[in-house]
This record gives sequence, C-alpha cells and structure tokens, in this order.
Amino acid sequence: MAKGELSLKEGVEKIEETTVATVAGLCAMEEGGAIGAAALSCFGPIGTAVGGFIGGTVGYIAGSKVGEIIVKGAQKLRNVAVKTVKTITSGAVSVVKSVASGVACIAKGFASIFF
Repeated sequence: MAKGELSLKEGVEKIEETTVATVAGLCAMEEGGAIGAAALSCFGPIGTAVGGFIGGTVGYIAGSKVGEIIVKGAQKLRNVAVKTVKTITSGAVSVVKSVASGVACIAKGFASIFF
C-alpha cells in the first residue's frame, strides 16, 4: 500500500489473509508437532524431536493454507453482500424519488385547481 502497488482495500484484504493464515498455521503447527512427536517417539528422543519438527512444519503449512482459503471465501461473501446492499439501496432511492416525484405532481395538480 505504501508503494502504491495495492489499493487500500486490496492492502487491508492482504493483511487480513496474512493474519488469519498465520494464526491458523500456528494453531495447526502445535497440533501437528504433537502428533509427529508421538508418531516417531518409538525412535527415542531424536525421533520425538524429528517427528515434532516434521509434524509442526506440515501442520503449519496445512493450517495456513486452510486459513487463507477461509478468508478468501469470507471476502468473496462480503463483496457480494456489499454489492447486494448497494443494489437494494439504489433501488430504494429510485423508488423514493419516484414517489416524491408523484407526490409533487399531485400537489401541483391540486395547486392548479385551487389557485
């Protein structure tokens, strides 16, 4: 955003994606590390360490990807909702203008009768 390569909206969406992906990755990394450590614990302390590292790495990658997918889906839903609200608002404004125009026309008609 600072370099002008992204608009404000794009920048905020990218920050949102990065934050959620990182948090999801860290959460999954913890679980993956525990699973990997348990799986290779039969090879002693070295197996536990290696299993924890591998499991944590795989967990982080998987979790961050899932987090990224979830955020992108939420962003798409939000964009559709914003467009829908804009369309509804635009339609409502159009109806109000039409009603106001009709009321003004009726008022002019009554005014021409009495004045």
